[in-house]
Amino acid sequence: MFSVRDLRTWATSLGPDEFRKQVGPFVLIQRPPDPVLQQLAMTMGQRTLESPKKEKLVDELLLMVRNFDDLVVSTLPPLGAAADLAVGRLPDCELIIDEPSVSKRHAMLRWDTVQGGCSIQDLGSMNGTFVNTKPMEKSEERLLADGDHLAFGDPEFLYFSSDSLYQQLAKGGLAKG
Repeated sequence: MFSVRDLRTWATSLGPDEFRKQVGPFVLIQRPPDPVLQQLAMTMGQRTLESPKKEKLVDELLLMVRNFDDLVVSTLPPLGAAADLAVGRLPDCELIIDEPSVSKRHAMLRWDTVQGGCSIQDLGSMNGTFVNTKPMEKSEERLLADGDHLAFGDPEFLYFSSDSLYQQLAKGGLAKG
């Protein structure tokens, strides 16, 4: 795992191709969980939060951006032109999220260079997958856009293509922590 600060350093010292090679075609930046709620979830073994309301989400995202450089970037394996990436608690998932509100096999991220990006699909998870506060249906697949807010149960992430994140970080954009 890396921090956004690490990515900012890479963006100012590497070219766009080298940066993409380091981080892959997209990144998921995780919002740090509230320590009290995380402990409660671990004790209870279940989801602690309701899906975020839109107005609350905006305030939380602004707080998140204030400490942007300290946020954790979830790393993914190297991807070819196309790849299916399982998200869940099982060790064979490409993105492992060890948190009780995340199902063993919670969702699927699909990277497709021909399609031009990444899509997401909920795999019938118990606590749901949300894109920009909207719950996904089990068989629904959505194409993701830069800055989309994703939630797998309680854990929350921001999605960025590595190219757009590189452009922002290399020119000193996005809040510094």
